[in-house]
Amino acid sequence: MEKPTPRVNSNTLKNHVGHTVRVSGKVISLNGDNAIIEATDNGQIQVLLNGQSQWGTTYVELIGQVTPENTIQEFTFTNLGNEFDLALANKVVLYGEKYPELFV
Repeated sequence: MEKPTPRVNSNTLKNHVGHTVRVSGKVISLNGDNAIIEATDNGQIQVLLNGQSQWGTTYVELIGQVTPENTIQEFTFTNLGNEFDLALANKVVLYGEKYPELFV
């Protein structure tokens, strides 16, 4: 079984430095090898793109490693479309932090 990738937001990111995580959010900006997304808690997260990214929708989910600077080094991503309920997704993040055994 693969190791689980906990879902995080901008507030819980600091709890996972050095670990692989999953984050959903709204694309705020794309600039070369960097991106900024609005996480499910409406905070912003800087993403270091992997060089092969082709983000093509307003909302994305990415898997990556949290750096000591509280950025995410992207491994892979999924386009989530142009409509996505960030508030509902944030509830999943919060439940995952409170009850991690449910998401293994």
